[in-house]
Amino acid sequence: MLDFNLYSEFYKQPILLTEEEKQDPLPVTIRQFFEDVRLVEVRIHLYNLLEVTLTTSNTIYNDKD
Repeated sequence: MLDFNLYSEFYKQPILLTEEEKQDPLPVTIRQFFEDVRLVEVRIHLYNLLEVTLTTSNTIYNDKD
């Protein structure tokens, strides 16, 4: 079972926002995100995640749910 299923309450809320940002999330925009992170970095991270999940022999990734 995936962590998302085991800890669903945790993953139903914003994870990386401060308490102040959680109270007023509108200022947290895509523009602000990309001031800190370049799109190429996001793509590389996503590619690495996909590569691990597709090539691993760990059975956690065999579950289709």
